[in-house]
Amino acid sequence: MEGSWNGLLALPVGSLRIVFHLKQLPGGEWDCRLDSPDQGVSDIPVSEVEVQGDSLHIVAKGLALEYRGVLRDRDCIEGSFVQGGFSTRLELNRRDAQEEGKEKADVSHTEVSGDEPYSSQEYFTTDHPQGISLAGTLTIPNTVLKDRPTIILITGSGPQNRDEEILGHKPFAVLADILAHHGYTIFRYDDRGVGKSTGKYYEASVEDLIVDAKSVLNYVRSLDAVNPENVMLLGHSEGAYIAARLAAEDKSVAAVISIGGPTVPFRQCIEEQILASLKLSNRSEEYLEKTQRLNRQIYDWVQNQTISTDSLRIMIKNHVQEYLADVGSFTLEQKSLVAQQLAEESCTPWFREFIRIDPSATWQAVHCPVLGIYGSKDMQVLPNNADRLRELLPQAEVRLFDGLNHLMQPAITGSPAEYGQIRTTISPEVLSWLVDELARLLQK
Repeated sequence: MEGSWNGLLALPVGSLRIVFHLKQLPGGEWDCRLDSPDQGVSDIPVSEVEVQGDSLHIVAKGLALEYRGVLRDRDCIEGSFVQGGFSTRLELNRRDAQEEGKEKADVSHTEVSGDEPYSSQEYFTTDHPQGISLAGTLTIPNTVLKDRPTIILITGSGPQNRDEEILGHKPFAVLADILAHHGYTIFRYDDRGVGKSTGKYYEASVEDLIVDAKSVLNYVRSLDAVNPENVMLLGHSEGAYIAARLAAEDKSVAAVISIGGPTVPFRQCIEEQILASLKLSNRSEEYLEKTQRLNRQIYDWVQNQTISTDSLRIMIKNHVQEYLADVGSFTLEQKSLVAQQLAEESCTPWFREFIRIDPSATWQAVHCPVLGIYGSKDMQVLPNNADRLRELLPQAEVRLFDGLNHLMQPAITGSPAEYGQIRTTISPEVLSWLVDELARLLQK
């Protein structure tokens, strides 16, 4: 098992990369280092690592993280990932030296200019109803224009820092830089449990994240440098839904900017995301159909609130084991491990809440101006979400950019696996369009 192993944590409307570096020491013991490229951290030592035959067990006590896996073949480990109250299946694939070198060559790139006609100051929110403190950066142009609003940036799914750092790219740092150059004051913040923010991300529900964003909105409005009646919200991915929720409830929000924001029911969004990824894997049509059938059945049960958690867990475990027996050659241990983890992650109160969300009514309740930005090669929030936003809000300005992925990068396939290999953080075409549309809004 010695070597580097890549995994992609599947999150609703998003994903999070993780890398384990395994090395056997001269005495026979094992050392493991952990990278989380999407969060900009690397070389984290783990507390325990045990390799017995084809089984792997990793514990990082400081991160409340545990991974158990079984070697399926030389280049693939199937297992389960647990951190805090979050659990999911996690397949690890062996990374070759060429791939590792390429990622290291690409990881340093981001598009923030060196000429900074603005100042930045760190703040910590107060008066959060759950006692959490959220840390963020307020970027203020040196020349403040009275008509320019303050824009709060809200990250997408998964634990993100204030720059929404992903594989060396810092999209929110780029947005803050560009918008501050055009006179906008920007506030971006670390998610709960990330960076300098307190709290535990994986114990948070969607509603908790909405409470976080509302707390930030209230705090930013209290700052001397901010006109409380002129604050816009910019959200990426799930952050766009959160922005829409706040604007639907608070009519004084000046505008909402949605970058790759989901507008179809979240269950549909997850199913489309999974199918898009499966199609790239070159699996047979029969395999795709069986996997879709499995997911549909599980989601039906999860959405049925009359099914108890204990009953749901048993139903899912049995169904997944039948599926695995049908689609491939798995050991009893592998089938049991995968079935157990899928059952656990599907039975959490958070997931049972998330999968029932239909954002349609929320978007229709937004009465402020809305800008929608989407990419034609987005594999996480598919392009049909742009069409749906136009249906829900005919007055919204919606642009589908050709050839861009979920991060608004020029892409080949749109797969998240490409994010770190692309040199551009955000397409200049997107940035130019956003600046022009904001200027147009100010002229109304």
